[in-house]
This record gives sequence, C-alpha cells and structure tokens, in this order.
Amino acid sequence: NLSTLLFILLSTTTTITTTSAIEVENIKYKFFCGSSFADIQTDTCSDRQWCPSASDDECLLPGQTCFANTPCDARTIQNIAVPTYSLSLNPAYNTADDKMFCG
Repeated sequence: NLSTLLFILLSTTTTITTTSAIEVENIKYKFFCGSSFADIQTDTCSDRQWCPSASDDECLLPGQTCFANTPCDARTIQNIAVPTYSLSLNPAYNTADDKMFCG
C-alpha cells in the first residue's frame, strides 16, 4: 500500500534527522589529534590534543591529523577547557562594525 510505505518513509526520515541533530551537537567534543584513527583509544584520551574546529592545523605534533568521532570526549577529560557560549554576556560594542546582525 502506497500510503503505508509513505508513512514508514516519513517516520524513518524524522527519526534519522532527530538523531543526526543530537549527534551533530555532540560530535564537536570528539575531534582529537592522532597519527591514525586506530591510534586514538580511550585509554590514551588524556594524552591527546582536542581539535574542536576539526582542523589539522590545531594538531601541534608532527604527523598528526584531526579525527572525528573518536572514543574520546573533551567534556570528560581533565585539564581541557571546553568553552561555553552565551548570548547573554552583553559584549561591549566599540564601533558600528561590531554590530553585525541579521534581520
């Protein structure tokens, strides 16, 4: 039945989209530097460099690149400063160039 198939397809798409949005939000904490993905294991996470912008340029050791979706999580490792952002911090605007808003 076409209507049943369409319902299943829409339900699956909604589930995938919802899961992906959550994963995208959390994936930024799982970017870490290593010589290979296999090189980055949970028992070595505290020795790894976090690369939050997913750029290889953030990896300071020669031969290392930034890998996504590693077993490491920056929020659970001591001595890694995970920035928090808030729009309520009321930054000071010094010039008109500082006020770039959409709308």
